[in-house]
Amino acid sequence: MLGGSPEELLAGRRRLLAAVPDVVIATTHAGAPSAAIAAIDGGVFWGGARVDATMAVLSAGTADGVEACLSTTLSSAIVRRTATMLTWDLPLAAARGLGLSPVVETCRHRVALAQVRSPPTATASVRSRAWALGDHDAVVELQRTVAQRHDGGQARDALAWRLLDATWGQDVERVVLERNGRLCGFAILRNIWLAPHVRDVELVDVALVDQSAARGLVSYLRHARPETRCVIWYGARFDRLLQALAELGAAPAETSMAPCWARVVDVVAALTQRGYVRGRAGVVDLHIDDPINPRNRGLFRLEVRDGRGSVTVGGLGDVRLSVDVLTQLFAGRRSALELRRAGRIEGREDGIRQADQLFAGSTPWISERYATPWPTQPTT
Repeated sequence: MLGGSPEELLAGRRRLLAAVPDVVIATTHAGAPSAAIAAIDGGVFWGGARVDATMAVLSAGTADGVEACLSTTLSSAIVRRTATMLTWDLPLAAARGLGLSPVVETCRHRVALAQVRSPPTATASVRSRAWALGDHDAVVELQRTVAQRHDGGQARDALAWRLLDATWGQDVERVVLERNGRLCGFAILRNIWLAPHVRDVELVDVALVDQSAARGLVSYLRHARPETRCVIWYGARFDRLLQALAELGAAPAETSMAPCWARVVDVVAALTQRGYVRGRAGVVDLHIDDPINPRNRGLFRLEVRDGRGSVTVGGLGDVRLSVDVLTQLFAGRRSALELRRAGRIEGREDGIRQADQLFAGSTPWISERYATPWPTQPTT
């Protein structure tokens, strides 16, 4: 919503203030609001392990206001106590000099359910039910399982769902999928009303352990919501739900990609919490430059063993890079060898090759997008 009117800015500010306690408001010299960002505590799975994260949700603002707001957000208390930060919908100028990189692939899929050849019937092996008290912990564990199976895939942590609760109210539905009494998938659905009895359904968040769970979700959408025109969700370039729909003849009506911006806020915490490919072990000495955060500047030694990392301050600084380049390496967006060819990493050949091995993994993706527009109500 960049460039929104003052009325839109204030409306967005009120929504965010009602939803979360940590909101940064940037103002112009005249005192009018020029940007609003809500910082939400949460977690994201990097390399199959949960890493503390702050989700910076942009409400509205001018480009200059967003840049000032981001700078203030990076120094705020909620961000200082976390390891990484993610945000969306940034103008390029707002990210320059702040150490943010467009690192995570976010694909928006839209598929017409009418294309499904024959409506699948729900089978006894997978059944859907409404969200129940006590599902929270099981869902977080399922997210971790899905992230690990994707070797670096991302999933939203349930801690941030309070934003949905506070802002979207009764227009959001939570569905879980079970097989033999065990959770095998879940989805959070939001209605986008196009007419009194016509709607699109957006999957605000979805995690499916296998193709059977994906077919179960398609069955639910087709039978429980016959008035649905299209299903919309954010995920990997080709994920399980897209495959399940393709098997039934439903091709995407639209697939678009938008970057999710990220930043390593605390080098030691981020590299320690991140997961690494099991079976690979080694040590790499990093020399990092961070123009904003002094605690991220200097020498750091990363030692990886059994899929986990430990970090000590010091070392030889064999690999020299800035914090935005470290973020790309950390997220798996670019390999160390690719970054060296692009002139973004310097240092000893053996150190760069060691970093290339330790940070290896699949291209990151994320299953949601906090900057989704606010829901509209059905017209009468």
